[in-house]
Amino acid sequence: MTALSMCAIVLASLGVVPGETNGWGSGEVVFRAWVRTSEHQEVYPVCAGQYTAEVVIEGVLDDPGDVLEYVTKVDLCYNSRLNLAVGDSVEVRGTYHNGACPFAFCGRVEALSVEKVADWVQPPTPEEPNDIESPSVSTDSAEATETTVTFVATLESDGGEPSRARFSYKIIDGPWWTTEWQEGLTTDATFSQKVAALAPGTRYYYYVEAEDSAGWSGGRQGIFFTLPETVPPIPHPAVW
Repeated sequence: MTALSMCAIVLASLGVVPGETNGWGSGEVVFRAWVRTSEHQEVYPVCAGQYTAEVVIEGVLDDPGDVLEYVTKVDLCYNSRLNLAVGDSVEVRGTYHNGACPFAFCGRVEALSVEKVADWVQPPTPEEPNDIESPSVSTDSAEATETTVTFVATLESDGGEPSRARFSYKIIDGPWWTTEWQEGLTTDATFSQKVAALAPGTRYYYYVEAEDSAGWSGGRQGIFFTLPETVPPIPHPAVW
């Protein structure tokens, strides 16, 4: 194996695409999100021993360097207890670290401020309890192997009736493929789908979509890399 191919494998395992900078590096960001895991204090050196919680990004308000372009969920690091609980909506201002970054915050947001805000998805008003609205869905994660991926998403609101949802994914410049619809989903349902027969060492884009009788909505577009193909070592001739 040449030094160049070894370098390519290392870069792919880190999620780095040579010649591209979007979504790779550190930058100042402001975004809204909902809390996916309850607040806890990390063990040093992770988050420098500060408090942390994982959040799912709902909308990016400011990201001059496009460092969050394909980020769907991220860990926050902050230095004082906020009593964040699962489902809380927050507005975050801070620095997203990636690429060449300090170990304590790499792949995380070093938050300057985390403020609880009103939920983005509001329930139907009492005056119109029977109105059906479009559902709201968020893209959570994609866990990949060499040839498979497992997508995870959350239906934040069913719009007033059971909804259905599915995942879409593609390679660069390729067509979108879709999974089968998952029916009968209701508010706060977390659902997943495993997809096989993917190409090893390849970058894919993905998102989730949901619909009901009132309309359609989609989650943020994410990105994942399948792992490089592993080749079994050739036995030494002495053991043949």
